[in-house]
Amino acid sequence: MVADNLSDEQVDVFKQMFNMMDKDKNGNLSFEELRDGLSMIGHAIPDPDVEMLMDAVSSLHAKLNNNDIWTPQ
Repeated sequence: MVADNLSDEQVDVFKQMFNMMDKDKNGNLSFEELRDGLSMIGHAIPDPDVEMLMDAVSSLHAKLNNNDIWTPQ
């Protein structure tokens, strides 16, 4: 997995970015939270591309959960 190749500092940066984007603090990013969060850090991405990212993450999450490889923390 990608996370296995990241340093603790890099993981912390991703966690901080996620927490910054998760405006309603429900532990999930909505389409709007992801789009607006990426824009805040200088990555204005067209809506269709944000949707593609959401779909890819959802697909990966489902695949990992079905294989009992990944457990959310």
